[in-house]
Amino acid sequence: MAKKKSKTRSNKRQAKKSARQTSGRASTQVRGRTNAQSNKPTMQSSKPTKQAKGRNIVGRTARGRVPQGRTLTTHDNFLSGGKKTGSTKKRPLVVIEANSKNDLAVVPLSSRDGKNRTELKEARTNNKKSFFKHFVEIADNEGKPIRINDKFKENHKNMDISQKDVENIRNIVFNHSKPKEENKKLISKFRNKKD
Repeated sequence: MAKKKSKTRSNKRQAKKSARQTSGRASTQVRGRTNAQSNKPTMQSSKPTKQAKGRNIVGRTARGRVPQGRTLTTHDNFLSGGKKTGSTKKRPLVVIEANSKNDLAVVPLSSRDGKNRTELKEARTNNKKSFFKHFVEIADNEGKPIRINDKFKENHKNMDISQKDVENIRNIVFNHSKPKEENKKLISKFRNKKD
């Protein structure tokens, strides 16, 4: 009886093989198997499209803008205020506004409490408190607008700040901080740029 089973299995294999050869379809190699052999239908890649230099554009708004609350990473010396101090420390930033050209208005974040800083209620990194500085930045150290590039790298969307925290940042920076007048001038200059 074992001989009958092995003969029927080999007959079935031969029948499948001959059916594949006579089907007239062009079979392409997929990981060592042909399309006819694999059980899964071949599909085009469902990976998201990529921007120049391999940056992922998933997580943008419908118009392709960087959303409020997105965090960036830079160094202090790339910020307009950082060139005064001479610091080259790595610095996280949070986007509070973006225009149609994806120029960004950002607020620096910090891990330490201090003068002109307020705690973020919902944002924590490694179970440590996060703080934001009361200063708005709209230009880099060369006077160019802040955009996602080699100086300002976009973090993954999992590191975004909540909308509630962004509202709190905007409220304090524009209404309840010492440099509020300067911040209002900067943001109005940012909004009135000709596109």
